[in-house]
Amino acid sequence: EANVSDKPAYIATKPLLTQAQITDIDTSYRKRVQALQAVDEAIAGLVNALDSTGRLANTYIVFASDNGYHMGEHRLLPGKYTPYETDLNVPLIVRGPGVPVGVTRSELAANVDLAETFADLAGATALPFSDGRSIVPLLRVGPVSSWRQAFLLEEFGGGETALGDEPATPN
Repeated sequence: EANVSDKPAYIATKPLLTQAQITDIDTSYRKRVQALQAVDEAIAGLVNALDSTGRLANTYIVFASDNGYHMGEHRLLPGKYTPYETDLNVPLIVRGPGVPVGVTRSELAANVDLAETFADLAGATALPFSDGRSIVPLLRVGPVSSWRQAFLLEEFGGGETALGDEPATPN
């Protein structure tokens, strides 16, 4: 990123990435994409097995991740724990009975919602101590009347933080 003057001080003071760093990031990215191809093949095998045994029509398949990952954006070396979209937005893909094909939702969901969702889909009683909520209403066609507008993101060590004009403190 050529101009980071609009970013917090801990980003605005970072030097441009070197060509060696960029090359390493590009190589790592290519390896990640190649690894993901194996995941695609495994999912295709799972879907085919479910289909051939007559179970696909009543099976939910959920794909999620626990965190995002930046690779060179904003002059940052590869990692996570920043307040940028690359680190915050992670995939959550669901297919199954009643889930419309090709629909993308913008409502906020988090990993804490998965246990409640799985319980809901299985017809089990919700956990009395859970902080999550079932996303089943988001898996249906049509608007949801009430949904969260925000949630807390916390990070304990390993990231970079900066408050106001204070210098950055690597954790």
